[in-house]
Amino acid sequence: MSLGVGVVIPARNAEKTLAGTIESILACRGVEQIVIVDDKSTDGTREIALSFPDDRIEVVSGPGNGISAALNAGFDRLRTPYAMRCDADDTVPADRLEWQVPLLEENSDLIAVSAGFETMLDGGIMCGTLACKGKTRDVTDILRGGEPVTSFCTWLTRTDAIRKVGGARSWFRTAEDVDLMFRLAVEGRVLHVPRVAYHYLMHDASIVHSTSNSTRFFFDEHATKFVRDRCLTGSDALERGEDLPDWPPVVHGEMRPALQQGISHAVATAWAEADRGDYASALRRISRVWRKAPFEKKLLTAYFKILGKRYLR
Repeated sequence: MSLGVGVVIPARNAEKTLAGTIESILACRGVEQIVIVDDKSTDGTREIALSFPDDRIEVVSGPGNGISAALNAGFDRLRTPYAMRCDADDTVPADRLEWQVPLLEENSDLIAVSAGFETMLDGGIMCGTLACKGKTRDVTDILRGGEPVTSFCTWLTRTDAIRKVGGARSWFRTAEDVDLMFRLAVEGRVLHVPRVAYHYLMHDASIVHSTSNSTRFFFDEHATKFVRDRCLTGSDALERGEDLPDWPPVVHGEMRPALQQGISHAVATAWAEADRGDYASALRRISRVWRKAPFEKKLLTAYFKILGKRYLR
């Protein structure tokens, strides 16, 4: 079954996780094309990508000039009306496209459908469920105001819209996806469905967790400034070629440890489950992450507080 969806997988030295990602995409019903961008890998990434005997898979060479250039190399190869991104260490639910594609087909004014996602640690330990609260809603104005709602990897987007805005912008060392979401929202409506459409693996070697906080904040802040400027004037400083601040220096020791972020996600999601009365799921969630961090006080405290709420309410 083809639903006209092309998937771009940027990959650089992803030999440990790429096979699982490809298997997940192949199992996702409705995928017509898979473009794997081997972005100058020095390990077995390319060999793994080529080992799958499926005509939908195309392996292309990336320019090695950063994540934006790798993404654009993939977007340029798409022949499908709809596009999605999947990173080379993540997975997707098999039924995702069966509910995202109809929303775009039935609503011609929508440029994209976004959704929620789950975070996980090595070993498939699920931590948090994010962007899954509330009702299905239009989030266009939120995005135009410079506030991201979810991960771009949950988006199903019209391919021609990505091409119209010029894809990802290479000035962004990180947050290129945030900038792209904001620029797409200026072009058309985005509908958000509070349902899991992506499984995001958190590990310290990822771009997010190997980038210093000051660098992430710098690019996030500029993505917000740019979209607000664009909504007011029709363009932004980067597009106009104005002088911009230099990238901040790399500060080592300022990274976000993946385990600590996973713990925070698990505790927040467990409390949300407990508030709904689903104490069993909340306690199981904390117990799973506890195995990774048996001496973490935050997990211990949350576990016994939720346990107390369950039996003393």
